[in-house]
Amino acid sequence: MLKKTLTFLFVFALSTLCFALPQTYRKAKEGLPHPLSELIKELPPLPLVVFLGEQHDHGFAHRIEEELLRLLEREYPGRVALSLEMFERDVQEDLDRYLSGEIPEEEFLRLCRPWPNYERDYRPLILFAKERGIPVSASNVPRPLASRIARQGEEAFSRLSTDEKRWAASRLQHDFPSYRERFLKTLVDIPSAMMKAGGPGMEERLYLAQCLKDSTMAESLQALHKRFPQRVILHVNGSFHSDYHQGTPGALQTLEPALATVVIKVFPPETPTLEAEAFVKEGTLGEIFFQEPRASQPNSTGEGAAPRG
Repeated sequence: MLKKTLTFLFVFALSTLCFALPQTYRKAKEGLPHPLSELIKELPPLPLVVFLGEQHDHGFAHRIEEELLRLLEREYPGRVALSLEMFERDVQEDLDRYLSGEIPEEEFLRLCRPWPNYERDYRPLILFAKERGIPVSASNVPRPLASRIARQGEEAFSRLSTDEKRWAASRLQHDFPSYRERFLKTLVDIPSAMMKAGGPGMEERLYLAQCLKDSTMAESLQALHKRFPQRVILHVNGSFHSDYHQGTPGALQTLEPALATVVIKVFPPETPTLEAEAFVKEGTLGEIFFQEPRASQPNSTGEGAAPRG
């Protein structure tokens, strides 16, 4: 009994220590650890969009997001905006009503279709934004519209109804050869039977659906920037959408070439340390990198799987 008790106390103490570990980042091509509190000095002057790429069920990444949002608000009080892939454009009005206190949380949850891991992973961001009056953009295209493009291709985009066009990008940007090549490589993980069931051209249609999400989020960011032209916007998305400044940053660059952007990459927990260090030294994946300390990885959360980014 004593042995079991001591084992429990040791595991509990280790768990507590892991959560208390200081969050450090590394700069591209440098690789030295820096405390999160120093990250502000790495950022260009405002206006600015900071892309934070996450794995959606990675608890460590969500802790970084909350800490970074608080840090930005502390450094730039009243000059911060938040943009989230996890909410779709057609719920913006109801999201705004919740942030302003017009509707209770129960109604917000019913109307805004939050992801399954919302309460654990994204609620802290929304609550902090609500508390501090930070505007939040529901930036993504509604999933049924992206699914329609995946089934029917680019012609389906041209046939969107007037109402549907309000929730999607006005232009489907997809002429990004390097991004397309990288995306198509990810499709090897999809069972071949499923790809065959989609019929000829399935790969291209899936790529167009991905680009519709990127294009829509980019236009949402452009609109947020025009509404608040001297702010730092923190945009949270699945890392594939922003790795290498491709995807959403690439689409935004064509819309607002003068707008400064920074890409932050939080490595998934399964990333080997040496592989992560190689990416940091190469420096093309982004400007700022976080990797969860190995001892704390058991605290990463995996339940309540979120949609793939």
